[in-house]
Amino acid sequence: MRQFSQNRQINPAFEEGSIDASVNQSRAYMEAYNKKNNINMVALADSPSAPQSLRSNKHKSLNEVKDGMIVALSNDPVNAERGARILEQLGWIKIKPNTNTLTFSVNDIEPAKYNLDIRETDAAQGLRLLDDVDFVVVNGNYVASAGQRIADGLVIEDSPLEHRVIVTVMQDNVNSQWAKDLKDAFESKEYADYIRSQRIYDGFIEPEVWNK
Repeated sequence: MRQFSQNRQINPAFEEGSIDASVNQSRAYMEAYNKKNNINMVALADSPSAPQSLRSNKHKSLNEVKDGMIVALSNDPVNAERGARILEQLGWIKIKPNTNTLTFSVNDIEPAKYNLDIRETDAAQGLRLLDDVDFVVVNGNYVASAGQRIADGLVIEDSPLEHRVIVTVMQDNVNSQWAKDLKDAFESKEYADYIRSQRIYDGFIEPEVWNK
């Protein structure tokens, strides 16, 4: 097993052949990356996924939002877009049409009900900004790692299937025995029972296969 300091390092490692599988990306990102780089990664299995949440230390209600308030989003394109979708569903902003998952940024956001100061920040710093900004959209894995409950956010993302985390392999390996074994492990009752027994994973979205 290898750990990378930045998610963007992982797919190039696939291309180099230095790793065989990853648990770090969504279908949307994988498909966009495949198209841009002409490679063929595929989804092997679904993984437990931590939804994003809109959080605040300064405000107890969504009704307190006003023009000029500062809202922080992750600075990586996929998570920035996910966070922006939360704000768009609230009617706070609009996302420009024909945005690209691989290049999404605050420049793809327009005012809607409110003229907000949307800022980008490193995803890992989101919780640390809660005393400095009005609202932050935080990735669920950082919430869980900090010992907080995802469910305590003001809004919890209902992560669409294309933004849930998958186990990824190259197409050439999908029928290999090790890939079949890896798929079986992620879909097993034993793994489901383990995840469900750990408080850190409370609030994660479970793979649908676990409920069959």
